[in-house]
Amino acid sequence: MRLTRLGVLALSLSIAVLVACVPAPGMPEATSTATAVSVPATPVVQATSTTLVAAQITAAPTAEPRPTTPPTTTPPPTATASPIPTVVATPTRDSLASAALLEDAIVALYDRASPSVVLITTELALQSTPQGDFPRQGAGTGFFVNANGDILTNNHVVARAQRIQVTLADGTSAPARVVGRDSANDLAVLRATLPPTKVKPLPLGDSSKVRPGQFAIAIGNPFGLDNSVTLGIVSSNDRTRANGASRPIRKMIQTDAAVNPGNSGGPLLNLKGEVIGITTSIESPIRGSVGIGFAVPIDTAKANLPEMLAGVEVRHPWLGISGRALDPELARELGLTVNEGVYVVQMLPGSPADVAGLKAAAPANPRTSVPGKGGDVILAVDGRKTFAVDDIVDYLDTRRVGDEIKMTILRTGDTLTITAATAASGSAAVSGGSISYIAPTSGASDTITYTI
Repeated sequence: MRLTRLGVLALSLSIAVLVACVPAPGMPEATSTATAVSVPATPVVQATSTTLVAAQITAAPTAEPRPTTPPTTTPPPTATASPIPTVVATPTRDSLASAALLEDAIVALYDRASPSVVLITTELALQSTPQGDFPRQGAGTGFFVNANGDILTNNHVVARAQRIQVTLADGTSAPARVVGRDSANDLAVLRATLPPTKVKPLPLGDSSKVRPGQFAIAIGNPFGLDNSVTLGIVSSNDRTRANGASRPIRKMIQTDAAVNPGNSGGPLLNLKGEVIGITTSIESPIRGSVGIGFAVPIDTAKANLPEMLAGVEVRHPWLGISGRALDPELARELGLTVNEGVYVVQMLPGSPADVAGLKAAAPANPRTSVPGKGGDVILAVDGRKTFAVDDIVDYLDTRRVGDEIKMTILRTGDTLTITAATAASGSAAVSGGSISYIAPTSGASDTITYTI
């Protein structure tokens, strides 16, 4: 077979192409795995012998293929808790200015009021011990109510005192004596002889306008730390609190301003510097402040202040019973046919209620606050329905000591009318005995037993 020159060239080119496609010794074969790359489309060109020769002569040398690295598997990201961003409130110029104004107002209030507040120290009866007889001392707080040097305080601060001394903020000290008392509301008035320039009475406010949420400032002598001031708010303006065997104190102001033993008798002020209450007691399991303090409303003191200043022992009409408001659950437990009224829990011997023939319940279960059975239910007083103890107290406040009142009662299913002549609260006519205070189970006044 004869090959032309052109045929020889074509055969040579074909052999060269075949050789180029065979891998060189030691070179790995191309794998089928490859990264997809976009290649532009190349126009198809019809090959001729001339183009084949040119391709053989001008073709660039083939680059050696690089070894391919197996693709690595990236583990999925691990979910981690994102940190909670901390938001820091940045005080604005206006908020700082408002706080500064409030701070200035409280400082100015304290500067004005503290000279009117006195430390009361008392000397009680001697206490006998194996080492001898020692005087007992007490302390409390009071404040001037007029320019005559009369001081308002709590009755329990001076109740058994044999000697009383008052000390002003500047250190001035003088003896004092009790002028008048309202023991039913735990109030007393002292009188001390002091230079007129030292006596600076506090303005008395209007406790009927006090609202929960208002600021409340207490000044006093907690644990003997004289002229201490604390700030809080009015938590409630309508608390009823027991007062020993006497009638309960009503409309008391509750505050979270820190008050402690020694604050008793001190003023509770509003931001105007007006007295809205007389700090009286705290609710605490630790004999210290837990943010629950109580003050007698100043309106109660103002109503009886003229009598106390006149040297009179304020007397309030009193029946000598302890009662509890009925509710459906209590009525069911006691087997009563009514769900409303005041259930007579206890009664003092010789009291107006005892003389009138009222019946008290059997002793309560010592493990619960549920009273015993057999007590009368007071349905009305002088024709006015009674749903709670406060209803009876409100009505008694409109009467005088010695007035007769008619009580409509329910006794073993029968409705009766009993007439009682009121006596003074804590009257000496009561021959003896005492009434216990049953602690509240839920904080509501209708679950508490009070003496009235």
